[in-house]
Amino acid sequence: IPSGFELQLYMISKPSPDSEYSGNLLISSFAKDTEVKQAQLGSERSGFFPEVSAGYFYQDIGAYKGLDGWKIELAFPLWFPPANSRIKKAKAEYDAALNTLEHQKFIIDKEIENLLFDLNKYFKQIEFFKNHALVQADALIRTAVIQFDKEEIDYFEYIQGISTGLNLKIDYLETINHYNQTAIQLEIYAN
Repeated sequence: IPSGFELQLYMISKPSPDSEYSGNLLISSFAKDTEVKQAQLGSERSGFFPEVSAGYFYQDIGAYKGLDGWKIELAFPLWFPPANSRIKKAKAEYDAALNTLEHQKFIIDKEIENLLFDLNKYFKQIEFFKNHALVQADALIRTAVIQFDKEEIDYFEYIQGISTGLNLKIDYLETINHYNQTAIQLEIYAN
C-alpha cells in the first residue's frame, strides 16, 4: 500500500442544497423534438388560413418605360382533404413525441430514485464497516498473529483468521467502489 494512501468517498456536487436531480440535460433532446413536432403541427394548421401577399413591381414594355405598380394577392384554400390528412399526421407525430418525452421523464425519475436508494444503502454499509467491521477485522488479524506466535493455534487456523480479517477489508473496499460508481452515475442527472 502506498504511504499516505487512503480511499475517499466521491463527493457529490449539487448546484445548491435545495436542488434535486432531474436529468434535464438528458430530457432536453426529447423536449426539443416535441417542440419541433408542435411547430410542424402549427405549420400544417396554417394551411386553412388565407394567404395574403403584396408586392411592388417596375417594368419596361416596349416604348413605355418606367411602369410601376403594386400588386396584392389573396388566396383561399378550396380543397381541404389533403390539408386535413397532413394535420392529422402532424398531430399524431406530436402526440407520439409528447408520449416519448413523458416516458423518458418517468424512466429517468425512476433511475434517479434507484441510484439515490443505492447510494444511501452503500453509505450505511460504509459507516458500518468504519464503526464495527474494520475494527473487528483488525482484531481478528491481531489475535491470529498473537495466537500463532504463542503457538496456541495451528497454521490452518492462523490462515483462516487472517483470511477472514482481510476479506472484511476487501468487502469494505468493494463497498466504497460501489458507492463511488453509484455517485458518479448520479452526477449524470445533476443540473
